[in-house]
Amino acid sequence: MRRTPCARARLLARRAVHDRHPAWDGFDKAAMYKQLEAIEKDAAEARARKAADRAAAEKAAAGAAAAAGARHA
Repeated sequence: MRRTPCARARLLARRAVHDRHPAWDGFDKAAMYKQLEAIEKDAAEARARKAADRAAAEKAAAGAAAAAGARHA
């Protein structure tokens, strides 16, 4: 990978600050991260519920199969 000369890096950094799009004015980065954490928490809870439901369904199916096997024995 080619290294960028320091002068070019400084020019790019200054340009990025001065040419910022007005839509980003007032953007709250902390609020964005808070919202992303809430979304991840909700997704983790949904995955946990889904896993618990799957485990309960498998347990019920195994119990039903055992009961059916006991009747036929």
